[in-house]
Amino acid sequence: MVIVLGITLGLKSQAQMRLVINNDVYVNITNDAVLVVDNGNSNALSTAGTGGNIVSEGENNSVKWNIGTNTGTYVVPLTTTPTGPGGNGTKIPTTLSITTAGTGSGTVSFSTYETTDDDNTPYASQVTNMNGTGGDQSLKVLDRFWFIDANGYTTKPQGNMTLGYDDASNEMAGTNTITESELQAQRWNSSSNDWQQLLYGTVNTTSNQVS
Repeated sequence: MVIVLGITLGLKSQAQMRLVINNDVYVNITNDAVLVVDNGNSNALSTAGTGGNIVSEGENNSVKWNIGTNTGTYVVPLTTTPTGPGGNGTKIPTTLSITTAGTGSGTVSFSTYETTDDDNTPYASQVTNMNGTGGDQSLKVLDRFWFIDANGYTTKPQGNMTLGYDDASNEMAGTNTITESELQAQRWNSSSNDWQQLLYGTVNTTSNQVS
């Protein structure tokens, strides 16, 4: 299912076709649905008031932003499962700051989900292991996968990314052996079927973000 929204949710509809999520409204994407933001400006998806929430919690429950050749700071207000269905409703926004525009009519898709177990299962569809130096490293990583895919570009955009995470016990504690101050992002390489080296960046343990 593909849902195309160009209205304001929680506020009045606006002519510039923006989606503004106001006062902690939840947009819950389920059953492999795709929320399409068909406006390449960085303010085409935003929050207002006390904020807003997009719940993905599935690899294929995604936000597809038709960014094209634009630049700017694109924030997807992702949030963990709400408290009602058994989660804790923690805001874990993903920010993509594009400094060099891509070429072609490309899109960027965003999704995330919390794994069921501390060993990071179920794996993402392309992931086959959690191996690193010394063997299985699954207990040294957060129990969550993120998916950020740029598609349709002749040359993909360049920039910086910040991933929000939940430092609650269900993602960080249990049998995990995680030192939060040492968290970094790592990317799966489906061609070589392994994890690439840790990406350069920093962690902010106060705001719970890896940049």
